[in-house]
Amino acid sequence: MRQFNTTIFLQKIQKVTIVLIFIIAASACKKDSVHPIPTIPVNFSVNINLPEFNTLTAIGNSKIIYKGFYGYNKHGIILYRASLTDFYAYDATSPEDLSKSVELSKSVPTATCPKTKKVYLLTNEGFSNEGGHPLKRYNASLNGTTLFVYN
Repeated sequence: MRQFNTTIFLQKIQKVTIVLIFIIAASACKKDSVHPIPTIPVNFSVNINLPEFNTLTAIGNSKIIYKGFYGYNKHGIILYRASLTDFYAYDATSPEDLSKSVELSKSVPTATCPKTKKVYLLTNEGFSNEGGHPLKRYNASLNGTTLFVYN
């Protein structure tokens, strides 16, 4: 008759446990990575020298543009000038409440959800220090005085 080997049994249990932990962790990451704001087509350009975009000529300034036309639920697009050549573009829809548009601070480069008061850093790719989903980001590319925003 075969004897029960406790060591082999425990090794097998350990391997199964590791595999289960990996599967649970992988599925949790996958669920968390789905952004609550769906991907919608965004493709436009603006001349930053035009008077309505004048605030974007200075580094560190931001502006919500095209409310009623672009962005999820047509909340508009946030443009933030990070340097002489770098711009960030974000959907102005709050990841915390898709029915609300974030509000820009006048003094620091942040956007705030009006419902939850969660603050998003425009300088940190739209992430919040409080965790959770960042603002939905779009590509932004400057060519001369024309800023292209697209996905």
